[in-house]
Amino acid sequence: MAMLSSSFYKKKKLNSALSALNGFKEFSVALGMGAEGAEQLAKEIRGLVGPSVDDLRIRRLVVRATQIHDSLESIQRFRGELRAFFSQLKIALVVVDFQNDFVSGSLSIKNGPAGEDPRDAIPALNDLLREGAADIVVYTLDWHPANHISFYEHCRNGDRRLSEEDKSRKLKPFDAVRFADPGCAQVLYPTHCVQGSWGANLDPLVHIVKDAHFIRKGQKVHVDSYSAFQDNEREQKTSLENLLREKGVDAVIGCGLAYDICVAATLKDSADLGFFTSVVADASKGLDNDRISETNNEFKEKKIAVLSTGEAISALRKDIMPIEWIEKRVTELLQD
Repeated sequence: MAMLSSSFYKKKKLNSALSALNGFKEFSVALGMGAEGAEQLAKEIRGLVGPSVDDLRIRRLVVRATQIHDSLESIQRFRGELRAFFSQLKIALVVVDFQNDFVSGSLSIKNGPAGEDPRDAIPALNDLLREGAADIVVYTLDWHPANHISFYEHCRNGDRRLSEEDKSRKLKPFDAVRFADPGCAQVLYPTHCVQGSWGANLDPLVHIVKDAHFIRKGQKVHVDSYSAFQDNEREQKTSLENLLREKGVDAVIGCGLAYDICVAATLKDSADLGFFTSVVADASKGLDNDRISETNNEFKEKKIAVLSTGEAISALRKDIMPIEWIEKRVTELLQD
């Protein structure tokens, strides 16, 4: 197939292909590469992403890929190029806040509206950890001072001042408030993960990988930190990004507690920092069903792959790659 002669013609052809996605023959013709070329490229993509991705999504990716590789000869090299790229990725497995207080202590996730028990996620989590295929393993820990700003029991301490509206309210755990000093919004939680306490330790059933790294967050009294990369005010970073950069990490696979709070914040930051990012759903548990649904929508927008443990292990082994990572790579190539 000859190279497209103008951006106008290319856009018109791609739009025609997109409108014909439901019929493979029509799709191939609209793409202008013939059934053989389109089918070959779809098979190449299918070989990378595995059997669980629907055909429609693969065809959309084929349409985008032909903006880079629009001859049959170059298409035949495309999968090899992608495979070579992804085989060289360094992947970090980041286990978020799988601590006693979140599992069975003062802020146990299973007591939340979603009723999800963190212990049900431990077998899947340990399968990931014992697989040994990650280039680096990181455990993150809430590590709060005893009078942390997020603790309901300390919301009226003398070193902080609630807003006038919240000062007169009868507050309870999980209320959202605003502090006039320091100036910040905050959800109030029962005291949890106090530095050096039993509740701050990792659950004893969680497998600890030799030579793993530990990142502590939320250590300042007056600012909370959901993300393992930075505090909620985005004023101070932890050492996590520097650690990943120093280790040459390209991709992050994350899981832990709570799916819709600290896992979500950590992995959204990971994606914003440019890492190929995914979450292992069955090695995580969430607090609130509505927020879990919102989190999944945010993950979709940010091209964060939602994987099962089996899919995550295949990705760690480089047997398959999440289609979201391939979509991100294609976008990068289009921007070059």
